[in-house]
Amino acid sequence: MDIERLQKLNSMDPFRPFVLETVGGKEILINEAGHLALPPRGFDWINAFGADGHAYFLTLAEIASVEVA
Repeated sequence: MDIERLQKLNSMDPFRPFVLETVGGKEILINEAGHLALPPRGFDWINAFGADGHAYFLTLAEIASVEVA
């Protein structure tokens, strides 16, 4: 996954919900601004806080696609 695309979606103004799909087929709805924590330079993981109330810790390689909901 391209970190720049995630940064763009995460900072939309106004914010629009989006869905992360993992390579395993799990869909994670990010429905609030600030519910996706992006990595500092040199790291490849993200923290996603889904609308389902769960926290997900993923590497960028685990994200197959991202779509605006």
